[in-house]
Amino acid sequence: MLRSLLRTLLRAPRSLLDWLCAGQPDYRAFRRRRMGRGYRRRKSICVWLWIGAGLVMALNPSIQFVSAVGLGTAFLSFAILDGG
Repeated sequence: MLRSLLRTLLRAPRSLLDWLCAGQPDYRAFRRRRMGRGYRRRKSICVWLWIGAGLVMALNPSIQFVSAVGLGTAFLSFAILDGG
């Protein structure tokens, strides 16, 4: 009972977004792109990039270094995921 209620609550935001954007051609293209093998591969590259950046940040935890590495990693992640 509790498990099914929790599952329904966790699915609600995605189903609401799907319902709101169902007729939009941009949203359909976005969903189709995210299902591709190339996108999943680039996403795994970004995950490993963030893991590496996190390890580097842990080695030098000064605020300037952490913010610079974080901003650079975010930029690289966006560039990797946007490239097709």
